[in-house]
Amino acid sequence: MVSGGLSPGSRAYDWANLGRQAGAPSRRRPGYFSLGMAVDRGSFEVNATEYCEGWKQARVFSKYTGPQWYPEILVAVVAPLTVEFPENPLFFSKYACPLNKDVGDTEIQQLPPEFRIPNQGDDWHLSVRLRFRGSDQIEGRLAELIDSDTRYWYSESGKPFRVFDLIKDIGSTRFSPSQENSARERRARLVAEALRANNLVVLDAILGPPSKFEENMDGFNAPGRSTFISMGHMYNNVWEDYSGQPLPILLQRGNLERL
Repeated sequence: MVSGGLSPGSRAYDWANLGRQAGAPSRRRPGYFSLGMAVDRGSFEVNATEYCEGWKQARVFSKYTGPQWYPEILVAVVAPLTVEFPENPLFFSKYACPLNKDVGDTEIQQLPPEFRIPNQGDDWHLSVRLRFRGSDQIEGRLAELIDSDTRYWYSESGKPFRVFDLIKDIGSTRFSPSQENSARERRARLVAEALRANNLVVLDAILGPPSKFEENMDGFNAPGRSTFISMGHMYNNVWEDYSGQPLPILLQRGNLERL
């Protein structure tokens, strides 16, 4: 079980471990199904309503431990949750910015001095935003992972995690032009699952110890030497034309032209 560190030669996220971790019984909710199953739109919307309920969030700050602070926090705080609660929806994002920028979802004025990183004449902060469907089990485990590691801090220590309104956030007009309730719920679930899948690949790309991201020397991934160069290409390929503009396109006289 991944718990705050990696075994030699291991990855932060091991697909083979899903569903068979010692002491980690399945937490599948009745009536749930994966996005990969063929379902009718009505059934999907019923499940989307339940899926969007009960979400929580945590803003976890990191001391600067070197350029590998980001894979380190993922291994220590996030990866254990994905292994121990494999069917619990979860996604994350990272931040590195001045102390007066992007200060939501926390009590930034309480940030301890050792978490304020001098950089370019200002104090900066490093953090990960974690959004997940809440339960006593996963919230208790997350609090334990953060509180037991002096490299990390969050303002909710000893208090309930903050509520995250999934529909208000990723069911907003930013992600869903239609603001009809069922459309917002459906889109929020789809976006959350897309973010979750992307995040799991990020975790799978961490090697260690020490924690570091893999390098991918395939020519398609130059010059960044990262699998995510190709991931970004494939992600964008299905919605943009060859000039980088949104679809639709049509083929006319041998040339690609916008409709």
